[in-house]
Amino acid sequence: MIIPENGGWWTHRTTFPAEKNRGKIQKSGLRTHFLDADHFPAVNSVIYGINKSFHLDYDKFPRNLLPTDWSSNTLNCSIKVLIILVFSWRTSSMRRSAISLLFFLGCLCAASSHRYTLRAEDRVELNSQIKPQMVRDLLWVWNTHNMDQPGNHTLATYAQANAVQKMDLLNIPNVMMCGNGLPENDQEAFDLTKSVTSSKRLVWEILTDDGLHKPPFAYTKTAARIRRLFDEDPKIEAVLLDDMSSMSVKAGFKPKHITAIRDLLPDKYLDIKIWGVVYTMNMRQPGMDEIIKALDVINMWVWSAKDVVDLEEHVAYIEALTPEKPIVLGLYLHDYGGGRNIPQNLLEAQCQTALKLAHAGRIEGIVFLTIDNNPEVLQWTADWIEKVGNQKIGISP
Repeated sequence: MIIPENGGWWTHRTTFPAEKNRGKIQKSGLRTHFLDADHFPAVNSVIYGINKSFHLDYDKFPRNLLPTDWSSNTLNCSIKVLIILVFSWRTSSMRRSAISLLFFLGCLCAASSHRYTLRAEDRVELNSQIKPQMVRDLLWVWNTHNMDQPGNHTLATYAQANAVQKMDLLNIPNVMMCGNGLPENDQEAFDLTKSVTSSKRLVWEILTDDGLHKPPFAYTKTAARIRRLFDEDPKIEAVLLDDMSSMSVKAGFKPKHITAIRDLLPDKYLDIKIWGVVYTMNMRQPGMDEIIKALDVINMWVWSAKDVVDLEEHVAYIEALTPEKPIVLGLYLHDYGGGRNIPQNLLEAQCQTALKLAHAGRIEGIVFLTIDNNPEVLQWTADWIEKVGNQKIGISP
């Protein structure tokens, strides 16, 4: 069973925040010893079933109805408290009967849920040929190849370095070739792919045949080029749809367009996964859930640095929506949403959260991206990677 270990819709505890709130409740005549719902499997059972059956959206719950220092998973807290309040004035025998009924209801909800139990064969593998052992094995460089400039580069000119130089500067083994995406010219595509033969893993961003984020969203020629490229270099493990949840969706991009790409990569090309860039700022918009489910891999990004404090909550949302799909987390080394250098505390927070999620097995990759030169940020990132890169996955010091 896929259950988030540190948060999300299953593991959050329900606690009352302050003694003053307890006092108010005690004065109302309620039995406060009954307020810890985690003592009651029945309550957690129905919470689990309700969440999985209806994919409830925590972020849309009116948080102002609850004390601000409650658990961030306010929807779970609220449901638990409502259940508790219903039973708090009942007699002991009636409570036992109600709890038994509630447990049965939770089991029914869970049994009718979309997909809450995963067999090993149900889970999408990020790469069936590679089993990462160390944190460094999960790390990726995002290279914008159209910005490459010749010559030697340092962290001070990181944005202009080519893919191999970026990997060397950050000591990262895997690369995503992005920016203008896969070139239309076969020879240029072959040459760029050959230039990163030193990488252990490779993902190519692809654009539509006309290079536009608008209908008809045709990928026939692009997919044919990927097939030819894969025949020469089977190390290519995925294609990436960038700006999918923003520009493309606004123009009418649908799940059927992802399915069409999958149909263009049959047989031996099934090993090529379809990654999609999903921004947390718009992943809860109407219709996005089905698009996310159509992907093989969710490449999740937080556009504004101020929102990285909710990073774990966003991951939990994807886990609940499509637990069988791998999540690869993108980390910006510049605050593009805020139009500024990323503050040091937020840089450290996003990296530490990503590390925790990786050790917990909740994400299967971390991508570093910047098209700006900030030597201090890049030096700190390189030092951090050096510090944590050799940690064995699942065993944090």
